[in-house]
Amino acid sequence: MIEKPFLLDPSFEKLVDSGAFRKRIYEQHSGMRARDRFVMLLFMNVPTIITFFLGLFVDRKIFIATGIWGGMIVLMCVFDLLNWSSSREKRQRMHRLAFDGDLVTGRIISCERKCYPGPAYKVEVRFAAMAPSGKEVQRTVAVERDDLLNAPLPPPGWPVLVLMVDETLYFML
Repeated sequence: MIEKPFLLDPSFEKLVDSGAFRKRIYEQHSGMRARDRFVMLLFMNVPTIITFFLGLFVDRKIFIATGIWGGMIVLMCVFDLLNWSSSREKRQRMHRLAFDGDLVTGRIISCERKCYPGPAYKVEVRFAAMAPSGKEVQRTVAVERDDLLNAPLPPPGWPVLVLMVDETLYFML
């Protein structure tokens, strides 16, 4: 009997065969969300920009008030853009992992339920996988998995899927 690999994120199950998991990993972990926030801030404040220009022609007080508010919004957009641009190295590493990494089979060393601070219950998985260099890498990851609260957890030795570039850059699906 072939054992189905344990996945930290069950939504990857349907994506693994097609390779679509690569794009999803990149989008989730690359920091692209900062750029999305910048665009959202810009478009959400189109009314402020329109009011600013209307204030030029209608009433000086409206112009000054919307100018101050618009200036604060522009400042927030600039800070958000700077934050996004400073994460360039992380995005490059995640791109390399997502699109150049190989999918290898690892194994579970231990898997147990843990209560972390806050309301979240998590499943903590310690896994090992063989890097292309021949070195075995191990890591412990914890993920919220309420669906496994009353379900049996996979035993030690159970297979897992690991996206891996080398012994420093890998991610368990």
